[in-house]
Amino acid sequence: MHPAIPILLVFTGCCSNVIFLELLVREVSSCVNTITFCQFLFIAVEGFIFTANFGFKKPVIPIRNYVMMVVFFFSTSVINNYALNFIVFMPLHMIFRSGSLVANLVLGMIILKRRYHLSKYFSVLMITAGICLCTLASAKKLEFKSSSGDPNTDYVWWCIAPLVLFDFNFQIPKLWAYVAGNVVTQYICIRSVYVLTSECTSLTVTLVVTLRKFMSLMFSIFYFQNPFTPFHWCGTVLVFGGTLIFVELATKIRDVLMPGERNEDRLMVVAVFALDA
Repeated sequence: MHPAIPILLVFTGCCSNVIFLELLVREVSSCVNTITFCQFLFIAVEGFIFTANFGFKKPVIPIRNYVMMVVFFFSTSVINNYALNFIVFMPLHMIFRSGSLVANLVLGMIILKRRYHLSKYFSVLMITAGICLCTLASAKKLEFKSSSGDPNTDYVWWCIAPLVLFDFNFQIPKLWAYVAGNVVTQYICIRSVYVLTSECTSLTVTLVVTLRKFMSLMFSIFYFQNPFTPFHWCGTVLVFGGTLIFVELATKIRDVLMPGERNEDRLMVVAVFALDA
Protein backbone atom coordinates (compact mmCIF):
# COMPACT_ATOMS: atom_id res chain seq x y z
CA MET A 1 0.00 0.00 0.00
CA HIS A 2 1.30 3.45 -0.88
CA PRO A 3 2.02 5.51 2.27
CA ALA A 4 -0.13 8.35 0.97
CA ILE A 5 -3.25 6.22 1.43
CA PRO A 6 -2.98 5.60 5.21
CA ILE A 7 -1.81 9.19 5.73
CA LEU A 8 -4.89 10.49 3.91
CA LEU A 9 -7.12 8.11 5.88
CA VAL A 10 -5.61 9.23 9.19
CA PHE A 11 -6.39 12.87 8.44
CA THR A 12 -9.83 12.09 7.01
CA GLY A 13 -10.92 9.53 9.59
CA CYS A 14 -9.52 11.12 12.75
CA CYS A 15 -10.51 14.71 11.93
CA SER A 16 -14.01 13.64 10.86
CA ASN A 17 -14.37 11.59 14.05
CA VAL A 18 -13.75 14.66 16.21
CA ILE A 19 -16.24 16.68 14.17
CA PHE A 20 -19.00 14.09 14.57
CA LEU A 21 -18.27 13.82 18.30
CA GLU A 22 -18.57 17.57 18.78
CA LEU A 23 -21.79 17.69 16.76
CA LEU A 24 -23.27 14.99 18.99
CA VAL A 25 -22.09 16.56 22.24
CA ARG A 26 -23.56 19.91 21.24
CA GLU A 27 -26.94 18.23 20.65
CA VAL A 28 -26.98 15.87 23.66
CA SER A 29 -23.99 16.10 25.98
CA SER A 30 -25.02 12.94 27.87
CA CYS A 31 -24.94 10.64 24.84
CA VAL A 32 -21.21 9.88 25.10
CA ASN A 33 -21.65 6.48 26.76
CA THR A 34 -24.01 5.48 23.96
CA ILE A 35 -21.30 6.50 21.48
CA THR A 36 -18.70 4.37 23.29
CA PHE A 37 -21.04 1.38 23.31
CA CYS A 38 -21.73 1.72 19.58
CA GLN A 39 -18.01 1.98 18.81
CA PHE A 40 -17.16 -1.19 20.73
CA LEU A 41 -20.15 -3.05 19.30
CA PHE A 42 -19.07 -2.15 15.77
CA ILE A 43 -15.48 -3.29 16.37
CA ALA A 44 -16.65 -6.53 18.01
CA VAL A 45 -18.98 -7.39 15.13
CA GLU A 46 -16.38 -6.45 12.49
CA GLY A 47 -13.72 -8.55 14.22
CA PHE A 48 -16.06 -11.52 14.66
CA ILE A 49 -16.95 -11.51 10.96
CA PHE A 50 -13.70 -10.62 9.20
CA THR A 51 -10.99 -11.57 11.70
CA ALA A 52 -12.47 -14.53 13.56
CA ASN A 53 -14.40 -15.75 10.48
CA PHE A 54 -17.64 -16.10 12.46
CA GLY A 55 -15.78 -17.94 15.22
CA PHE A 56 -14.39 -20.68 12.97
CA LYS A 57 -10.84 -19.31 12.96
CA LYS A 58 -8.87 -20.41 15.98
CA PRO A 59 -7.17 -17.43 17.68
CA VAL A 60 -3.38 -17.52 17.78
CA ILE A 61 -3.31 -15.60 21.07
CA PRO A 62 -5.61 -16.83 23.88
CA ILE A 63 -8.66 -14.65 24.41
CA ARG A 64 -7.87 -14.18 28.11
CA ASN A 65 -4.74 -12.24 27.16
CA TYR A 66 -6.93 -9.60 25.55
CA VAL A 67 -9.35 -9.22 28.46
CA MET A 68 -7.24 -6.84 30.57
CA MET A 69 -6.30 -4.70 27.58
CA VAL A 70 -9.93 -4.43 26.46
CA VAL A 71 -11.07 -3.54 29.98
CA PHE A 72 -8.47 -0.77 30.24
CA PHE A 73 -9.27 0.54 26.76
CA PHE A 74 -13.02 0.53 27.43
CA SER A 75 -12.53 2.26 30.80
CA THR A 76 -10.33 4.90 29.19
CA SER A 77 -12.90 5.57 26.47
CA VAL A 78 -15.77 5.85 28.96
CA ILE A 79 -13.83 8.20 31.24
CA ASN A 80 -12.67 10.37 28.33
CA ASN A 81 -16.21 10.69 27.02
CA TYR A 82 -17.75 11.15 30.45
CA ALA A 83 -15.60 14.26 30.93
CA LEU A 84 -17.71 15.94 28.24
CA ASN A 85 -20.72 15.79 30.60
CA PHE A 86 -19.10 18.54 32.66
CA ILE A 87 -19.40 21.18 29.93
CA VAL A 88 -15.78 20.83 28.91
CA PHE A 89 -14.91 22.69 25.73
CA MET A 90 -13.76 20.32 22.98
CA PRO A 91 -10.38 22.06 22.44
CA LEU A 92 -9.59 21.65 26.16
CA HIS A 93 -10.65 18.01 25.93
CA MET A 94 -8.24 17.45 23.02
CA ILE A 95 -5.37 19.16 24.82
CA PHE A 96 -6.02 17.23 28.02
CA ARG A 97 -6.04 13.89 26.18
CA SER A 98 -2.68 14.77 24.67
CA GLY A 99 -1.29 14.67 28.21
CA SER A 100 -1.42 10.87 28.37
CA LEU A 101 2.36 10.86 28.03
CA VAL A 102 2.52 12.02 31.65
CA ALA A 103 0.74 8.87 32.78
CA ASN A 104 2.97 6.73 30.55
CA LEU A 105 6.10 8.10 32.20
CA VAL A 106 4.78 7.87 35.77
CA LEU A 107 3.49 4.31 35.36
CA GLY A 108 6.72 3.30 33.66
CA MET A 109 8.65 4.52 36.69
CA ILE A 110 6.32 2.92 39.25
CA ILE A 111 5.42 -0.40 37.61
CA LEU A 112 8.33 -1.11 35.26
CA LYS A 113 10.98 0.59 37.44
CA ARG A 114 12.30 2.49 34.43
CA ARG A 115 14.46 5.57 34.45
CA TYR A 116 14.27 8.06 31.61
CA HIS A 117 16.49 10.63 29.97
CA LEU A 118 16.32 14.17 31.36
CA SER A 119 14.52 15.35 28.20
CA LYS A 120 11.60 13.05 29.03
CA TYR A 121 11.07 14.67 32.42
CA PHE A 122 11.38 18.12 30.88
CA SER A 123 8.78 17.30 28.24
CA VAL A 124 6.39 16.00 30.89
CA LEU A 125 6.78 19.25 32.84
CA MET A 126 5.97 21.19 29.66
CA ILE A 127 2.87 19.09 28.99
CA THR A 128 1.68 19.37 32.60
CA ALA A 129 2.19 23.14 32.60
CA GLY A 130 0.33 23.46 29.29
CA ILE A 131 -2.63 21.41 30.52
CA CYS A 132 -2.84 23.40 33.76
CA LEU A 133 -2.67 26.69 31.88
CA CYS A 134 -5.44 25.68 29.45
CA THR A 135 -7.60 24.32 32.28
CA LEU A 136 -7.32 27.50 34.34
CA ALA A 137 -8.03 29.66 31.27
CA SER A 138 -11.10 27.57 30.41
CA ALA A 139 -12.39 27.72 33.99
CA LYS A 140 -12.60 31.50 33.72
CA LYS A 141 -14.55 31.24 30.45
CA LEU A 142 -16.95 28.52 31.57
CA GLU A 143 -20.61 29.49 31.72
CA PHE A 144 -23.21 27.01 32.85
CA LYS A 145 -25.82 28.06 30.35
CA SER A 146 -27.53 24.66 30.33
CA SER A 147 -28.45 24.77 34.02
CA SER A 148 -32.09 25.43 34.76
CA GLY A 149 -31.42 26.65 38.28
CA ASP A 150 -33.54 23.84 39.77
CA PRO A 151 -31.38 20.91 41.03
CA ASN A 152 -34.26 18.43 40.70
CA THR A 153 -34.96 19.46 37.11
CA ASP A 154 -31.28 19.30 36.23
CA TYR A 155 -30.96 15.82 37.74
CA VAL A 156 -33.93 14.51 35.75
CA TRP A 157 -32.53 16.02 32.56
CA TRP A 158 -29.12 14.38 32.98
CA CYS A 159 -30.86 11.04 33.59
CA ILE A 160 -33.12 11.14 30.53
CA ALA A 161 -30.81 12.95 28.11
CA PRO A 162 -29.39 9.73 26.55
CA LEU A 163 -32.95 8.70 25.66
CA VAL A 164 -33.17 11.62 23.23
CA LEU A 165 -31.27 9.46 20.76
CA PHE A 166 -34.16 6.98 20.85
CA ASP A 167 -36.93 9.57 20.74
CA PHE A 168 -39.22 9.09 17.75
CA ASN A 169 -39.12 12.54 16.23
CA PHE A 170 -37.40 14.39 13.43
CA GLN A 171 -34.07 14.42 15.33
CA ILE A 172 -33.53 10.67 14.96
CA PRO A 173 -32.06 10.73 11.42
CA LYS A 174 -29.65 13.55 12.23
CA LEU A 175 -28.43 12.23 15.59
CA TRP A 176 -28.10 8.65 14.46
CA ALA A 177 -26.33 9.80 11.31
CA TYR A 178 -23.83 11.55 13.59
CA VAL A 179 -23.44 8.37 15.66
CA ALA A 180 -22.89 6.25 12.55
CA GLY A 181 -20.38 8.76 11.22
CA ASN A 182 -18.52 8.81 14.53
CA VAL A 183 -18.35 5.01 14.77
CA VAL A 184 -17.16 4.49 11.19
CA THR A 185 -14.59 7.29 11.29
CA GLN A 186 -13.27 6.01 14.64
CA TYR A 187 -12.64 2.64 13.02
CA ILE A 188 -10.97 4.24 10.00
CA CYS A 189 -8.83 6.44 12.27
CA ILE A 190 -7.46 3.68 14.51
CA ARG A 191 -7.03 1.20 11.66
CA SER A 192 -5.17 3.76 9.57
CA VAL A 193 -2.75 4.60 12.39
CA TYR A 194 -1.78 0.95 12.72
CA VAL A 195 -1.41 0.57 8.96
CA LEU A 196 0.68 3.74 8.91
CA THR A 197 3.11 2.27 11.45
CA SER A 198 3.74 -0.68 9.14
CA GLU A 199 4.18 1.43 6.02
CA CYS A 200 6.13 4.46 7.27
CA THR A 201 8.92 5.33 9.67
CA SER A 202 8.16 6.35 13.24
CA LEU A 203 9.13 9.93 12.31
CA THR A 204 6.38 10.06 9.68
CA VAL A 205 3.83 8.54 12.06
CA THR A 206 4.72 11.04 14.78
CA LEU A 207 4.44 14.03 12.46
CA VAL A 208 1.20 12.85 10.85
CA VAL A 209 -0.60 12.12 14.12
CA THR A 210 0.61 15.32 15.80
CA LEU A 211 -0.37 17.44 12.76
CA ARG A 212 -3.75 15.69 12.68
CA LYS A 213 -4.39 16.64 16.31
CA PHE A 214 -3.43 20.24 15.60
CA MET A 215 -5.77 20.38 12.58
CA SER A 216 -8.65 18.99 14.67
CA LEU A 217 -7.95 21.59 17.32
CA MET A 218 -7.94 24.44 14.80
CA PHE A 219 -11.16 23.21 13.19
CA SER A 220 -12.89 23.01 16.56
CA ILE A 221 -11.77 26.53 17.47
CA PHE A 222 -12.69 28.32 14.25
CA TYR A 223 -15.64 26.30 12.89
CA PHE A 224 -17.44 25.65 16.18
CA GLN A 225 -16.40 29.04 17.61
CA ASN A 226 -15.02 27.57 20.83
CA PRO A 227 -13.37 30.13 23.14
CA PHE A 228 -9.59 30.18 22.82
CA THR A 229 -7.57 32.87 24.57
CA PRO A 230 -3.84 33.68 24.35
CA PHE A 231 -3.41 31.53 27.48
CA HIS A 232 -4.91 28.58 25.57
CA TRP A 233 -2.44 29.17 22.74
CA CYS A 234 0.48 29.18 25.18
CA GLY A 235 -0.79 25.98 26.75
CA THR A 236 -1.21 24.39 23.32
CA VAL A 237 2.39 25.23 22.38
CA LEU A 238 3.62 23.70 25.64
CA VAL A 239 1.60 20.51 25.19
CA PHE A 240 2.49 19.89 21.55
CA GLY A 241 6.08 21.00 22.07
CA GLY A 242 6.43 18.67 25.04
CA THR A 243 4.92 15.82 23.01
CA LEU A 244 7.45 16.29 20.20
CA ILE A 245 10.31 16.36 22.73
CA PHE A 246 8.98 13.23 24.44
CA VAL A 247 8.91 11.21 21.21
CA GLU A 248 12.42 12.50 20.41
CA LEU A 249 11.54 14.15 17.11
CA ALA A 250 15.03 15.66 16.73
CA THR A 251 16.60 12.21 17.13
CA LYS A 252 14.27 10.72 14.53
CA ILE A 253 15.11 13.48 12.04
CA ARG A 254 18.82 12.87 12.64
CA ASP A 255 18.34 9.13 12.05
CA VAL A 256 16.63 9.86 8.74
CA LEU A 257 19.29 12.32 7.59
CA MET A 258 22.20 10.10 8.69
CA PRO A 259 22.06 6.68 7.00
CA GLY A 260 23.25 3.86 9.18
CA GLU A 261 21.75 5.28 12.36
CA ARG A 262 19.10 3.04 13.98
CA ASN A 263 15.50 4.21 13.73
CA GLU A 264 13.22 4.10 16.76
CA ASP A 265 10.91 1.17 17.21
CA ARG A 266 7.51 1.86 15.64
CA LEU A 267 5.71 0.09 18.48
CA MET A 268 6.62 2.94 20.82
CA VAL A 269 4.79 5.34 18.53
CA VAL A 270 1.74 3.08 18.46
CA ALA A 271 1.63 2.91 22.25
CA VAL A 272 1.86 6.69 22.52
CA PHE A 273 -0.66 7.70 19.86
CA ALA A 274 -3.12 4.85 19.24
CA LEU A 275 -5.40 5.64 22.15
CA ASP A 276 -5.36 9.37 21.43
CA ALA A 277 -5.72 9.18 17.67
